[in-house]
Amino acid sequence: MLSLEEYKNSAIQKIKNNNPNQQVKDDSQPSTTLSNFNAYKLTYTRQDGQCKLKVMEIGTVRNGKAYFISYTAEEKEYNKYLELAETMINSFEIKVE
Repeated sequence: MLSLEEYKNSAIQKIKNNNPNQQVKDDSQPSTTLSNFNAYKLTYTRQDGQCKLKVMEIGTVRNGKAYFISYTAEEKEYNKYLELAETMINSFEIKVE
């Protein structure tokens, strides 16, 4: 069963496998949560054709299952919708039986 740290490292590796020059910023804090569970938070940029995108990924591991949500926007529009995206992400609930 993967720990949160192991899953975060796996997520970083997958991002870098898609683009070896990718700079991934680990913005995880002790207070970072997803559905009130400890979580990781990564941000990075990626190119999609002519469009430069900025991505925020927040993820957690519960009972051996990984859950993550990503917010992706054009880099110049990223901050414009970040608060709304964070509100939506904060409303996400994982129901563990």
